[in-house]
Amino acid sequence: MMYFIDTSALFKRYVQEPGSDVVESLFVRSAPCHISAVTTLELLSNLQRLRTVDRALSDLDFSEAWNAFFLDVADRLVEVAGATAGRVSAASEMLITRYLTPIDALQIATARSLGPETVFVSSDRKLNELVRDQGMRVLDPCHPEA
Repeated sequence: MMYFIDTSALFKRYVQEPGSDVVESLFVRSAPCHISAVTTLELLSNLQRLRTVDRALSDLDFSEAWNAFFLDVADRLVEVAGATAGRVSAASEMLITRYLTPIDALQIATARSLGPETVFVSSDRKLNELVRDQGMRVLDPCHPEA
């Protein structure tokens, strides 16, 4: 089994919030954890918002979270899956048949490309429903029993 972790769940590894313990347990299991390349941008944007707009993160907390993410990538605890032409094409096919954000479509397409054993990890309820509609398994860190 492997995990595809979207931004809403990955964020919980670097900023303590409900569901952080569930996300942390994925890394303890030593199962492969993958993200989309776009997750890097979303993670940075969310950290920056907490630092500069919400003023909920200090400069030090921001730096520590961002550096911890890059250490996870360097240590191969997090594998970054690129936005390949095939994944973009698959995301485009989803957008032709229904409305969803381009980022959500790319996240789903990337997770699907990893194979049927992939569990989609997300705290975004709307996204989780879309993923279930695609026939994939979902783990919501805030509601792991669901």
